[in-house]
Amino acid sequence: MTHNKANKSKISALMFGLTMCLALMLGIVFASSINTVYAAGEDGTAPTIICTGVHTFGTLIEEQPATCIAGGMKAHYKCTVCGKYFDADKNETTEEALKTPVSPYYGHSFGFWVEEQYATCQAPGRKGYKHCSICDKDYDASNKEITDWVIPVNPDGHELDDLVAEIPATCKDTGVKEHRDCRLCGKYCDPITRKEIADLTIPTTNDHTFGGWTDEVAPTTTEFGTKGHKDCAVCERHFDKDGNEITDLRIAKIGTHNVVINGESKFYAHGESVTVKAEDKEGKVFKGWKDESGNIVSTNKSYTFTVSGEKTLTAVYDDMPSGGGEITPPAKKDGLSGGQIAGIVIGSVAVAGIGGFAVLWFAVKKRTFADLGVAIKALFTKKK
Repeated sequence: MTHNKANKSKISALMFGLTMCLALMLGIVFASSINTVYAAGEDGTAPTIICTGVHTFGTLIEEQPATCIAGGMKAHYKCTVCGKYFDADKNETTEEALKTPVSPYYGHSFGFWVEEQYATCQAPGRKGYKHCSICDKDYDASNKEITDWVIPVNPDGHELDDLVAEIPATCKDTGVKEHRDCRLCGKYCDPITRKEIADLTIPTTNDHTFGGWTDEVAPTTTEFGTKGHKDCAVCERHFDKDGNEITDLRIAKIGTHNVVINGESKFYAHGESVTVKAEDKEGKVFKGWKDESGNIVSTNKSYTFTVSGEKTLTAVYDDMPSGGGEITPPAKKDGLSGGQIAGIVIGSVAVAGIGGFAVLWFAVKKRTFADLGVAIKALFTKKK
């Protein structure tokens, strides 16, 4: 009796195990038929797997950003059974649709910005840039590739020292303009524009500081007289009431006369014989001695006259004649055109009664001395 009960228990356990195995096998069979279909290849190749129900996804594949040399791929899933692609929301798509194109503008990986090396007045500079570690190229601030690094020499790219203050000009001394010196080229530069100052000189002014008026002292037979005048306290020169400079304050002794030869004033006794000689000048031709009225009194280099009154004599020269008999203009760059008077220098002289002026030198082109004489007479007439 006991033996029969034991056999029945074993048979029950065996039947339960067989039932469970059968159920498991049926589950596997039915599950496979629901999720997977094996499609045979038309050419007899191995069948492909097509999911017909729920796909089996792995973890989300993170986005692969596009770079400056390679395309990227959007975040997506891929079925581990059928191999199809799905976007981040698990909507079916294609591999091609997930690809992103090369990004030549934003797809760089830049390092630190390298500052520009400025061009100076002596050396060229180098443009600022940032380097991409992906494409191994250099770019400017707007992500444009740099192919030319050189910044040309900058004439105004000075390195300036401290400001040198202006020294104002006076009636006696020239002044100095405000400036800064360049440590590189040594030039003087405007402190604002940084441009070179070719000449620092400020010309002398006509702003005199006058003292009181000194009355005229009449001459005698033994003593010179003194013209009425006022002196500048700065330059110590003498001036008349109208502010015209007086180069010689002396008034000739009674019985003597002031003779001015080429601007040099001397006094001679009445009736004294005086000889003047003209110097040779390179590139010039002596034309004659001209008096205070503008008349040529002698064409000889050596001229002797008798002193009978105040007198002014000036040696007159022309440029050396060129072909065709014309008188050529001065060799220096004075910018004169044909037919113009090349130069007239008016000097102040101490000669009573003729206005105190003398023509010291002139040069003409295509002009006659008669024409020049008329011009000089007009000038002296106007001064009187």
